[in-house]
Amino acid sequence: MLKSCSTHGGNMVPSRFDSFNNTLRYLKENFGLRSSGKFFNSIDELLQNIKTNPKFYSVSIAQPSYRKAVIHKRTVICYQIESDFIYILSDTRRQHQGPSTK
Repeated sequence: MLKSCSTHGGNMVPSRFDSFNNTLRYLKENFGLRSSGKFFNSIDELLQNIKTNPKFYSVSIAQPSYRKAVIHKRTVICYQIESDFIYILSDTRRQHQGPSTK
């Protein structure tokens, strides 16, 4: 079973995927329904893959009890397996940084 959580001070607390909804809204408003639909479908497919085979994705080096699934090169979902539950901990958007101007 998949459960949504975020971490706060090292503790898992329930989350409502607010950032996910904000991302979908942003994509829809700025890039159209097709782009937001593609993003939604990629997230849905990834969550189904996690549900089917939770140990498929790589273990986090920073936190070995977490696993991370890459959606795009800048978006990663972190999750933790506990008994019969899979806790979605966060969706991380990596910030792109251009080359240094120094």
